[in-house]
Amino acid sequence: MNIAILTPTLHAFSGIDRVVQLQAEGFVKEGHKVTIISLEASLRPKGCRVISLGMPKRPFWQRLYRLFFFLDRKKLDAYKMLKGCDKVIAHFYPMTWLAYEAKGCYGTRYVYWDHGINTTGLLDSIPQKLYMLLFRLFNNHTIRRADEAYSVSRYLSRELLKESGIRSKVIYNAIDKSRFSTRAKPGTIRKRYGLQEKKVVLYVGRIAPHKGVHYLIRAVRKAQEKMPDIALLIVGKETFPGYAKKLRGMAGESGAKNIVFAGFVKDRRTAKLLCILRRLCDMLTMGGIQPAGGRGAGMREARRCF
Repeated sequence: MNIAILTPTLHAFSGIDRVVQLQAEGFVKEGHKVTIISLEASLRPKGCRVISLGMPKRPFWQRLYRLFFFLDRKKLDAYKMLKGCDKVIAHFYPMTWLAYEAKGCYGTRYVYWDHGINTTGLLDSIPQKLYMLLFRLFNNHTIRRADEAYSVSRYLSRELLKESGIRSKVIYNAIDKSRFSTRAKPGTIRKRYGLQEKKVVLYVGRIAPHKGVHYLIRAVRKAQEKMPDIALLIVGKETFPGYAKKLRGMAGESGAKNIVFAGFVKDRRTAKLLCILRRLCDMLTMGGIQPAGGRGAGMREARRCF
């Protein structure tokens, strides 16, 4: 079978992109031919052809470009590459436009993979409210031609039905169990981050408003008033520069201490170091303001480290 998988980005720091990687490599193992089309990619799943269409580099222009992707007729014409595909799986807007066009022109089987649309934490201004209103409008328009839909949690399945009228089956996100090991040892990591003799609260994930990291910082600072030996270690990619700056400001405010930003762990040593970090921490937190949103794989990955 000739399968095309559509995703806006394909990077190691994105949970959705990791799902795409595992899905694509799984199809390849089953003997299918897989092509991944994205706007930007650094991952190269085994046995897959990866096509990057390109988009602006600056975060602000990226968001605008992705919202109004359909105005770039040259990029939208990439749907023609889907001619002859047996199945197209679209993971997130705006790549749903390509599946939408391919379904209309060629009758290609269109599968929508629903990861939810995170709005919590992003609606604190009129421009952002307008952005998300248009985002939902365009997303619902482009998924209406889908032959079938899958959501990564029951909550998101209910939300999809409520927002678009589309019913979906639930398939939870998988993890690559081979990447994680119970043999990983903390070693000198505590010393590296200045966490000796500390009770460590660990956050692993993207640094984005809907993850609610600001609430975590506030909670840790409050706890430090009675338990000063608590430290917070934040590990992840800063995908919203303005938000990351706000968090660093919170961490640097008077009275704040033992709040460490470790940044994104490079993929070459991601699994081993994340296991080490998870084994050294006293409490592991899972980000996400939206209730039961995507049932992230972080906790299941963590269990593989013990």
